[in-house]
Amino acid sequence: MKGEISLSLTTSRMRFLLTRRGLSLFIAEALVFFGIISGCLQIAFALWPSSITNGIWLLAVSVAMSAFIAAVKVSPGDRVTHTIPHPNVTISVCRGDLLTEDAHLIIGFTDTFDTDPTDGIVISPSSVQGQFQSRFYANALSHLDSDLVCALQDQEIVSLERRESKARGKLDRYQIGTVATLNLSGKRVFCVAYGRMGNDFMVRSDVDTLWISLSRTWEAVRHHGDLQPVAIPVIGSEMARVTALSRESLLKMIILSFVAHSRQQLVTRSLSVVIHPKDFTDFDMLEIRSFLHSL
Repeated sequence: MKGEISLSLTTSRMRFLLTRRGLSLFIAEALVFFGIISGCLQIAFALWPSSITNGIWLLAVSVAMSAFIAAVKVSPGDRVTHTIPHPNVTISVCRGDLLTEDAHLIIGFTDTFDTDPTDGIVISPSSVQGQFQSRFYANALSHLDSDLVCALQDQEIVSLERRESKARGKLDRYQIGTVATLNLSGKRVFCVAYGRMGNDFMVRSDVDTLWISLSRTWEAVRHHGDLQPVAIPVIGSEMARVTALSRESLLKMIILSFVAHSRQQLVTRSLSVVIHPKDFTDFDMLEIRSFLHSL
């Protein structure tokens, strides 16, 4: 089992060789290191001519060492991090489990703040929200619903569905972008309504809606996050069906929104965008690293 895990991680970290950018960087770095190693060997042979015993073997070792060093240097691994000098904010993009992050969390909800995971009809147990409810509330929905009611008490209900139209779940609708801030033993969870729950139980969102939701989320984090680290998933890529953008484009949109708001007024000192392991192959970490360095 350990061998399988190790092989899987190694394969994941070497995926950059399958991209044009990654292969170009690898070849360039390998040539640089091969030149350095060759130069050192030439100096050594000039000083100690008797040390030349097997030129082919030394060439093979030099090539192997150059390739290894280049791969280590170029490979982005499972995490890329960049600090923006203004306003001195660190942004990380990493593979992992959002709910285990030592940070405040941002969780996507719908405009009805539905919570019922029964049979996966209203809320999918496998979604980020579903997993959050299971791990943090042990699916004690009455407790979660009570916390949401308290968090939303100052928010306006913009419309009320009829039970004849929406057979299951909640009927109150809030404005898209509404954020319910939960305080769970010091960890704050920002539940943002970034999609509309249809009466057919399909969640729908779009790029404009997502941008508005992110803007209001950063405002809530600024007011309630105490500048502590914050973690967010790639929201909009699953249940909300924002199909106009790829997962990687959605991730870049989240980061751009965060940077734009941070430059107006500090939101948090550290933001982590966490990619679920099953989705990790959809992201080019070298491209993401280049994107972060361009900010």
